Amino acid sequence: MYIELGKLTPPKRNNPQGEVTVYAGFHWQGDIKKPHGTGILGTKILNVEVQSNSELLVGFSNGICLLTGVEGEEPEWSVTVQDRAHLSAVKGRLHVEPAKS
Repeated sequence: MYIELGKLTPPKRNNPQGEVTVYAGFHWQGDIKKPHGTGILGTKILNVEVQSNSELLVGFSNGICLLTGVEGEEPEWSVTVQDRAHLSAVKGRLHVEPAKS
């Protein structure tokens, strides 16, 4: 699941892109309705936490929480700032990949 935050840009490859993109992978948990995350549309993110097992927990203003899963040994999430850095967890540590020029 991709969650686009902030002002959306015109669609690239059929999807608009936000100022920040949260990718939650395929193995996430939460009360978010499919398709299109209708349970969180228009809500605010109240908190984002990296758990001790490197899973990402995102709390929304309507009380819904999204918890990412782990595929194999690695967590399956990332946070990307448009045209800037890409944050993820690799081998239990936060990893920042600079923007590609």
